[in-house]
Amino acid sequence: MNLINTNKKGTIILSHYRSGGTQLKTTIKRALELSNIDFIDLDEINLNIDSGVSFDKQLNELLTSDRYTLVLLNNPLTINYIYTTEMFKQLSEDFNIVGLKRKDKLKTLLSLGVWEELIHQGLFHKKNITESEMVEFHNHLLENKLPYHTIHLGWENDIFTTNKNQSPRFYLNYLIKICFDECRLLDNIISEFNISTIYYEDYEYNAFYLKKFFSNLKIDTGFIKGVDLKIPYHSRKFEQYYEPFVVDILKDWGLIDEH
Repeated sequence: MNLINTNKKGTIILSHYRSGGTQLKTTIKRALELSNIDFIDLDEINLNIDSGVSFDKQLNELLTSDRYTLVLLNNPLTINYIYTTEMFKQLSEDFNIVGLKRKDKLKTLLSLGVWEELIHQGLFHKKNITESEMVEFHNHLLENKLPYHTIHLGWENDIFTTNKNQSPRFYLNYLIKICFDECRLLDNIISEFNISTIYYEDYEYNAFYLKKFFSNLKIDTGFIKGVDLKIPYHSRKFEQYYEPFVVDILKDWGLIDEH
């Protein structure tokens, strides 16, 4: 498998939120630059549901460039629309589609809330976060547990919080159900169209794992290390940072071992 194939119209990273898609897209983008390939980076495709412009027209306007097109396709509404309207068959013929999944579903659910709190505390944009600052952040979260509604999938919170009468348990259980639905749809598409797949865990702490997927290009792949930037969390057991009933529900869904 190659991440860049100039015999195609571009590269589409087919994924879900919180699975390393930004890092993978940044890596491919840098490889395109080093290869002097004329390309356009569409970032994430998020269909505008309020514009009055048909989804079909929105997609056609985005995906008909004469330049090599780089796309991160991870918005579940967009993926559902493309799959339901049977557009994936044509896309799989025209584009180099790469599947990207994350094995750890617990971190898929919990990492966003922790990351957003890191931003709120003013640490994410610091050039050099010290170990002591991350220990302080760890202790801050242990003393100030994150509420249940800080767990979300990156797109749905306004919809869920519209009904003020719903209970926290309803919110969280339904959110987990939707997360699994999104992952299953992704699995189905990857299987149906025989899409080659990478797992985030394979390169999360070993960016050079991606080197072999650029073997068809005449470039120095040393650049890969430059996009291997990780937040130095003091602990990655993110469940400890959330209020207790959240952990009970996560256990009920089998996302945390009871023992």
